[in-house]
Amino acid sequence: MLIHPTIVPRTELGRWSLGLIGAFAGGLSFFAVAVWAGERGGDGFFDNMWLTGPMLLAYAAAVGATVTGLMAVIGRKERAVPVYLAALVGGLVTLFGILEVAFPH
Repeated sequence: MLIHPTIVPRTELGRWSLGLIGAFAGGLSFFAVAVWAGERGGDGFFDNMWLTGPMLLAYAAAVGATVTGLMAVIGRKERAVPVYLAALVGGLVTLFGILEVAFPH
């Protein structure tokens, strides 16, 4: 049985995964613009909500992209390459977040 990868997702979960990874990119972009505009953090994570808010939303979107991407690939047999990439990127961001909390520096 050959698996034919596609570009456009067939399932609704696949489309959600791509939308969530787009929201992740948007949150990172908003964070970068805020830093470029002169916003700076303080001693704690929640000291500047202009920086904390977009990062928390971006992280939540990345976790959601991972979950929906894996559900689409495993449960619904999605074969779109961008869904695989969204799940991979979201998974790496999720792993980074977990390790950052487990082993702070």
